[in-house]
Amino acid sequence: MKKLTLIFSFILAVFAAQAQLPLNWVGDTDIEPFQESITVYEGNFSCGIIVNTGTQANCDFDSDVAIPVNAGDSFKMSFWGYTSEFVRGRAKITWSDATILYATTYLGPNTGGWAEFVFEGEVPANITSANIGIRFYDVAGFVPGEIQYIDAFTFESPTGNPLAVTNGDFEQWPGLNPEPTNYPTDFAGE
Repeated sequence: MKKLTLIFSFILAVFAAQAQLPLNWVGDTDIEPFQESITVYEGNFSCGIIVNTGTQANCDFDSDVAIPVNAGDSFKMSFWGYTSEFVRGRAKITWSDATILYATTYLGPNTGGWAEFVFEGEVPANITSANIGIRFYDVAGFVPGEIQYIDAFTFESPTGNPLAVTNGDFEQWPGLNPEPTNYPTDFAGE
């Protein structure tokens, strides 16, 4: 029984390590974000994203911390990405009035290494904040389970004035729960 428990715990730990979100980011239903420590643009970690569907509306990955902006100011959003052969991505901004702005250009498919994606424009009237993100899209030949990597999100508004992107470098990830300290001390068998 003890071996079975250890095996089950190991499988659960592997699954939990694969299906996790970086702090302050949310993933859609058909993507699986994970902490990546080998394919990294800068720092110790990047965010790997496994795309599991061709349904683009289910493939968004967004920051859940709003960035304060001023209507009429210019903005520049950028990130680094490493896409697979059959997936591309584009930047998205969800404004404070819940409207969404998508970049008209794409990163990928198959960047062949790290490539920078830059999205520039003007903050619309009556907007006070922005949440940034990326949407992934399949291309011909897509097979579910395609892996992408993203890193180093930045946001400037007005352009040239960097604003904080909470955990935009993907260095903060939730840890596994610590081992319990309240072990039983007595066992009784019947």
